[in-house]
Amino acid sequence: MGSGRRFIACNAPVGNAIEGGGLRMFLNKESLVHLICEHCDFYKESDKDLECGAYKILKGLLEKGLITPEQITDASRE
Repeated sequence: MGSGRRFIACNAPVGNAIEGGGLRMFLNKESLVHLICEHCDFYKESDKDLECGAYKILKGLLEKGLITPEQITDASRE
């Protein structure tokens, strides 16, 4: 890893670095929408470019490593 390149631990090709559960992964906008928005009752496919407050908060918490993608998935199942 001396080349400065980072390991991508999910299917997203580019995006923001997210640390969680000991892994570093990259989530692009599409991956974040799938993770956060598609579970929301208010989400519409046509509104993909809009960002609500919950999206911005969860994205920020993910970027800071305060929550993991797994925690978001678990919470959306409740």
